[in-house]
Amino acid sequence: MIDGIRDVGTVSYRTFSTPRELERLLADDLAVLLSESFAGAAAGMAAPAVSSAGPGEPAEVKLPAGTVTFLLTDIEGSTRLWESVPEAMEVALERHNRLVTGVIEEHGGVVVTSRGEGDSFFVVFPSAVSAVEAAGACQLRLGSEPWPAGAALRVRMGLHTGEAHVQEGDYVDHAPINRCARVKAAAHGGQVLVTQATRGLAGEGLRGGFGLRRLGEFRLRDLADPELIYQLTHADLAADFPPINTLSERTSNLPIQVTTFVGRTGELAQIASLMKGNRLITLMGPGGSGKTRLAVQVAADLNGRFPDGQWLVELAALADPRLVAPQVAEVLRQPEFDVGKLAAKRLLIVLDNCEQVIGACAELVASVLRTCPGIAVLATSREPLTIAGEQVVRIGPLEAADATELFVERAALVRPDLHLSAPEMTTIAAICQRLDGIPLAIELAAARMRGMTPSEILDRLQDRFRLLTSRSTTTSKRHQTLRAAVTWSYELLEASERILFRRLSVFSGGWRMASAEAVCAEGFPDEGYDITDLILTLVDKSLVVVHGQNLSRYGMLETLREFGREKLEEAGELAELERRHGEYFLALSTSADWPTAMLWPDPRAHDVIPDLDNFRAALRWSKGQPPDTELGLVVGAAPLWMAVGRFAEGQLALTEALERAPQPSVLRLKALERLGWLAVEHGDFDTGASTAKKALRLAEELGSQFVASAQALLGYTALQQGHRDKAARVLAKSLRTFQANGDLTGAAQVRHHQAYLAMKTGDPARAEVLFDEAATLAHQAQDTGLATYALLSGIPVVVDDGRITDARNRWMTAYKQTGPADSAVLHLALLGYAASIAAAGGRSHRAVVLTEIAVGLLSETGWQDDTLLAWFWRTVAPAYEALGEAGVTRAREEGQRMPLDAALSYAASDDD
Repeated sequence: MIDGIRDVGTVSYRTFSTPRELERLLADDLAVLLSESFAGAAAGMAAPAVSSAGPGEPAEVKLPAGTVTFLLTDIEGSTRLWESVPEAMEVALERHNRLVTGVIEEHGGVVVTSRGEGDSFFVVFPSAVSAVEAAGACQLRLGSEPWPAGAALRVRMGLHTGEAHVQEGDYVDHAPINRCARVKAAAHGGQVLVTQATRGLAGEGLRGGFGLRRLGEFRLRDLADPELIYQLTHADLAADFPPINTLSERTSNLPIQVTTFVGRTGELAQIASLMKGNRLITLMGPGGSGKTRLAVQVAADLNGRFPDGQWLVELAALADPRLVAPQVAEVLRQPEFDVGKLAAKRLLIVLDNCEQVIGACAELVASVLRTCPGIAVLATSREPLTIAGEQVVRIGPLEAADATELFVERAALVRPDLHLSAPEMTTIAAICQRLDGIPLAIELAAARMRGMTPSEILDRLQDRFRLLTSRSTTTSKRHQTLRAAVTWSYELLEASERILFRRLSVFSGGWRMASAEAVCAEGFPDEGYDITDLILTLVDKSLVVVHGQNLSRYGMLETLREFGREKLEEAGELAELERRHGEYFLALSTSADWPTAMLWPDPRAHDVIPDLDNFRAALRWSKGQPPDTELGLVVGAAPLWMAVGRFAEGQLALTEALERAPQPSVLRLKALERLGWLAVEHGDFDTGASTAKKALRLAEELGSQFVASAQALLGYTALQQGHRDKAARVLAKSLRTFQANGDLTGAAQVRHHQAYLAMKTGDPARAEVLFDEAATLAHQAQDTGLATYALLSGIPVVVDDGRITDARNRWMTAYKQTGPADSAVLHLALLGYAASIAAAGGRSHRAVVLTEIAVGLLSETGWQDDTLLAWFWRTVAPAYEALGEAGVTRAREEGQRMPLDAALSYAASDDD
């Protein structure tokens, strides 16, 4: 059956210029293999697109737009119920969901399933009257429901009306939804609260005995302008509730915010949970990361937990530690700070910006914690207080989606008529990425939208510190520019910490402790310093972040690194540090532990792939050094380019370095061989062939010990070009040379190529034998990467022979011996072969999910092999046909949502 491969795959994927174009080409090829009904849907996609529901499937719900009314609900005290009566709660929740869903359908509401979480409902109504009546009907039915013992549910509800716009199946206007959420949060179980906007549209038209009673103006927990709140009334609904959960001047000095709070849902939940068991939480992060705004939001959300209120103490303007206690006393309305008089209080103190008076803050907080059991402290700082009982929460960058949302909302403040196209939204996402997701930087950039386009802002971010300046008279001076916020942190450092901070900026993409010691340690002006201790101090002060678990890496936000690089240049140290950095990575790439394999996954690459950015930086420095310096760096970086699928980048760098170093040498031979393998894997067989010939001529000139590997490259290139007789001759020569030299790895590599040749010439039985021999030789050589490569490469033979169980076992063996890997090409192979095995075994949903993930990786890497791609599409095509359009849509969406780690685990599991 393998013989059929030779006649398939007439479309070449080697000439695509963009990932989207690649997807189109793949789709065109797949469309030929699928039925006519799927061909039209496949255009422009990696697999058939779905535009409507299949037989028996519900049609896609269209969300109401324009002026709509939002209804948000949740069950009061559900966490306690789940903990105390889980079995009864399971029954009760099923009844609750069925009851609420029925009422919503009766009143024409639409449930937004993407927003509902746990026991909550997010519903949208085109009519305010229908929304209010639906809420009332829900409460009436919930109140009369015979709940299981101990699980009587009390549901709180909030309604708000606003303008809504829908893009790509979801709402893009978050302000009215956020306001509705805050109204709901103010309610008690069994209570329905309604805003003035909803009351204005629904108040006079309510039927069925429903009415609205004015409660008054309140400050909601989103801390925006006060809201006029109404309560839904009915003869059969409870009327008497405690005061709603809002802020009051008597129990809080939290400031009214003039902008909405965006994102940080994970942090909000984490901090709220920690506050249940900890009385001191310190929010740590660099300047501009939004610590203050987050702390104030947390304090507002905790309204009701502290009867004596939440109190914000601002310390940014203090330089004298003796003023900390008087500042706290003033906020708490004491003539002077007296911890004894606070002993019976139950309140929350928010200490904001502790870093420049850290010692005094630590002393005061320690005394409060010892004396006042009802007082909790929420501190913001760039370093910990370091006292007993402290729980530190590090505040990192915003998630990508939240960062984009923040930019858009803040841009709308300066451009009320703002309408953004899809390309502009893509540009905004790029801006937020360039700004490291730092809220302050994003808000400053968004303010530039008053007179600039997103593209113009992105272009000018080359000098982010000059561009991002605010003229606001209400913003603190240290937050009016991004530079001021970063300078604030830098100036709080000790002299040795400043030196190391600016020197660490020479690293790109992070570093290990050993790298920092090798590059940065020399030439400190004082004795007794320790690089390890200094780096950990910078971590504590939120200027350095830690990545990884086992082999810890450290890094900086790019904004901080750019600032540090400026300081390094001002100190006159830039050239010297760049030299140390370049020479260090050149030496590192010649060590025994450095990866060298090109065609198959080298396990050693996992630990060093994170240093690819450092190699890029070192290469820029090497352009001004002797040619062999650049050549050595590109030889070292080549296995990393191969592993992550950056074939074109590697080709260009190697080509330029080889042009500068034309003299014969072993180093030049290594560079030629690496260039050849990168070109072949990229589908550039002409470059691969010409480079292989140059490598073989140079190998013959340098000595016989170098010839075998050059022959292997030449033979494999000839095989990929379709010159099978030549490939067979050259590979046979290479094998004999490797065997004579006792090189098991080389022999295994050639056996693999010969097996692939057997596949192409229609001899699957011989191919399987040779793949197995290659795996055995690789194991003998203790080269697990090559053994894995051989096992995976033999899967098409076994699948086409109908031995699906054997193929699955072969895949599992390969998967289990891969170990940790950052290789995009290896991940692509694992997912692609798993998809093909699933399709051949009739597990269509699984096959399509894995295919969708694999196609994304294929677009990212640029890996090419027309024969294997054709075999793959031929194998998975029946899975798309078997699912039908609705099934394909579900599988595609599942695959597009699945992270890579989860996808690999799914491929290794037996789930469907």
